[in-house]
Amino acid sequence: MKLKNKIILVGVTFLAAFSFGQNSKASTVPKPVGDFSEWQGSFSANQVKKLKSQVSFVILRVQYGSNYRDKTYAHNVALMQKYKVPYGVYSFGQFTSVSDAATEAKDLYNRAPKALFYVNDAEQLTTARSVYNQANIQWYKTLNKLTNKHIIFYSYRGFQKSYAPTAYKYYDAYWLAAYQSSVPSPQNYHLWQYTDAHYFSSIAKSTDASTIMRSLKPLSWWIGSTNASKQSTKVYKYGGIKKNWQVMIKSSATHWYNPRTKIPASAKSPTYRVQSTQKITYSKSNEAVLLYRNGKAVGWALAQDISSYYNAKSVKALKFETNDYSYSKPNLTGKKWYHKKGTVLRGNTYFNGRFWVFKTANGVYTSANKSLKSYVSVKAPTKKKTTTKKSTAKATYYTVKRGDTVSAIAARYGTTSAKIKSLSKLSNVNYIYVGQKLRVK
Repeated sequence: MKLKNKIILVGVTFLAAFSFGQNSKASTVPKPVGDFSEWQGSFSANQVKKLKSQVSFVILRVQYGSNYRDKTYAHNVALMQKYKVPYGVYSFGQFTSVSDAATEAKDLYNRAPKALFYVNDAEQLTTARSVYNQANIQWYKTLNKLTNKHIIFYSYRGFQKSYAPTAYKYYDAYWLAAYQSSVPSPQNYHLWQYTDAHYFSSIAKSTDASTIMRSLKPLSWWIGSTNASKQSTKVYKYGGIKKNWQVMIKSSATHWYNPRTKIPASAKSPTYRVQSTQKITYSKSNEAVLLYRNGKAVGWALAQDISSYYNAKSVKALKFETNDYSYSKPNLTGKKWYHKKGTVLRGNTYFNGRFWVFKTANGVYTSANKSLKSYVSVKAPTKKKTTTKKSTAKATYYTVKRGDTVSAIAARYGTTSAKIKSLSKLSNVNYIYVGQKLRVK
């Protein structure tokens, strides 16, 4: 839909109050809603099959007034029906009188009898100002006699207040056009068209996108409970993030979650705290997380776009879940040492100013990322009775190579320089030679 006086705002604060007044308990948060006309062209079968996984439903333009039919509607709606993409339809209002509004409503119904709902797109003054409000009321009353399906009023706030101050209240729902980053107020609308630049990869185009105000009209209200339940059957891979975890946004992340506005590069550097989580089914995630920084909400992100870190004082040992490195510097740079999967290092979590790392007992650092390490419980040592039985533990030795240091060898074997000094009976850990055998365990 083409709107006048668009206001487009950008930034990461668009979700500072993003809950839309909605239930914060676990729920399935719908995907974006796309609305399309001949401006987006005729879709292919392959495009529609992919589009199905990216939208909650679509809204197709049928007509531009009664006298102009959308050139792509017949083709595109046939594909929506074939691949079972839920859809509603809209008419761009061009009526010139009250009776003409009734005609447009009838034409929309007759041209789209299988639609799940009907929309009156009211954004252009086409009658005398004194008549326009009543004409929109008549549009609703006429269609309401023909069907028991939902009838929706679409407009942007300024136009609605000026020319249809009471007409929108007759409709079953209000679809508000407001291209802005903050949630519009007052929240007397049920569907919010928040952008005209949402990129749908399925059709390789940026176009209008809306989000459902689900606490007022859930997804099932729009497309029926059967269609809504089908969207929650797929298994999604990423989730399991908990409240109060310290996290960062991955550099590969592109969009915030619902509404899907772009994540700026500046948002990928800070560390955030997880304020709350929601169960969802979107993209590859079964969870969305609300990120806080300095006590303020920043936005909802998909679990697949989040890196989480161990940061509790109780974490004293971590196990490598994949081959990885430890480093001489806390920002994970400098000299590095290789560790095989399964290696366990002891130490403490450490905040390096940007994110949490794990500082080992030898003073080297490794990632505390939960996707790379797993927590290992370390029990307090218990006193054992003295026994004269000789230990049968097998000693481990290492042959010194050029460039080795005792601290580096200790890091490699998960021990300490002091321990190697004691086991190897070294007088000075700074004096070792190539070919020397050191006992490390």
